[in-house]
Amino acid sequence: MDRPHWDQLWRLHFSKARKAYPTMDLAELQERVRDAMTESFGPRPPKAGPKKPPLKIRLALWALKRKVESMDNGIVKKTVMAIVYAVGAAWPTYQLAAPGGLTSEEIGLIVGAFVTAFWGTFKSNTTIWKASRPGESVSKFGTGDGE
Repeated sequence: MDRPHWDQLWRLHFSKARKAYPTMDLAELQERVRDAMTESFGPRPPKAGPKKPPLKIRLALWALKRKVESMDNGIVKKTVMAIVYAVGAAWPTYQLAAPGGLTSEEIGLIVGAFVTAFWGTFKSNTTIWKASRPGESVSKFGTGDGE
């Protein structure tokens, strides 16, 4: 049984229990229904899909997003985004090289991956941060608002 099916059954059982016991405390009733569901169908299945990153990383990414969105200067935005993409490209290279110790060749490859990703992203980043219409990205050929 997958999670959506388990949740649907729980809602049905909870709805039936609410009708049968209208004066019972909601938290206690939910607990009883959950216990009955666990006995009948097993524990609630985990969510499908990738797991969320740790809270510290999510908070750091949220803060970075807020900072970038608050910037008014386009060149600063381009630079920050290029750095983010470059770190994303250089990190797997570092992870592959780090276990055996870093040699000068490996450091050169990591720096090369960083510089290549940074320059490629910085040079080709011509998109405007807010598209003129939902689902539309804007390129160097125009802003999308009739210009």
